[in-house]
Amino acid sequence: MGLFSIGRLTQAGLINGANRRNHKKLLKQQRRQTAVLERMAAHQPATQGPPPGWYQDPDGTRQQRWWNGTTWTEHRQTPPPTGTR
Repeated sequence: MGLFSIGRLTQAGLINGANRRNHKKLLKQQRRQTAVLERMAAHQPATQGPPPGWYQDPDGTRQQRWWNGTTWTEHRQTPPPTGTR
């Protein structure tokens, strides 16, 4: 191997070493950013839905069902009369 070849190998080694350090630094930054985004997502409120209350049962019955603001409960009732004549 001549001097020229050794210089190229040394240069390639330095570049590869720098690339490895940069790659490790980039991965560390990405892990930090991911952790921050996951913490932010954990504190975000769920998508806004209707407020808690009695609604037409989504199962198709003629009853009303209690929506607790997040999910349907098992509580059902007959709807009150809608008007008087």
